[in-house]
Amino acid sequence: MSKHLEFDLDKLRDRSDEVNPIDARSTIKELKEKLKKYPTLYALSAPQIGIKERVICIKFNDGVIKEYINPMIVKSSDYHYSRERDISIPDKEFFVLRPNKIQVNYQTATAKPEENILNGPAAETFVRMVNYLDGVVLDEDGLEIDPEWDFDNLSNKDQKQLINYLYPIYIKQKADKINKIVNEDKDAKELKEAMDFMKAVNEGKVQFDTSIKSEKKNAI
Repeated sequence: MSKHLEFDLDKLRDRSDEVNPIDARSTIKELKEKLKKYPTLYALSAPQIGIKERVICIKFNDGVIKEYINPMIVKSSDYHYSRERDISIPDKEFFVLRPNKIQVNYQTATAKPEENILNGPAAETFVRMVNYLDGVVLDEDGLEIDPEWDFDNLSNKDQKQLINYLYPIYIKQKADKINKIVNEDKDAKELKEAMDFMKAVNEGKVQFDTSIKSEKKNAI
């Protein structure tokens, strides 16, 4: 096990594997010890301590540290811009879209499946930690704040206008980059086309002929 926090971004970009909750107990113990050792930390994921398991721990305002094993975000809503820093990239700051409400599924240390609703900062934190499990670091998920913007000295109106203008551009550039990678990979392209088709079906954009056709055959 790691004795230090992981700051190597290349290592943090790997997806972590699902884990048997019973086998994750030592990871949970170390995560909780780190959160107690560093009072300014309010959440940690296993990859941040060098362990490639899908485990996160969050410290709530009452001091209770709760573990989430193999967490999944089932539903999210009420998105807003969040201004965030990351201990893995301490010298940069980002704007990122975060949900204000999420529905989550996970397992406890006793392998018990649970579901919950998280709101506000707890929802934002949960999403960030799950991103770590998926190998998504904040610099891939958010718009970096350029010091030349002198953002903090802008009026609230100008701040909103700037973000509303720049963030969609950032998202489009990111989508174009992903699409280029996908289109250059035959298997990935076929998977994307299949997913797009299923999405279109679910949204009712694809119509099927559901009539039953009977065909008479001449007896021999």
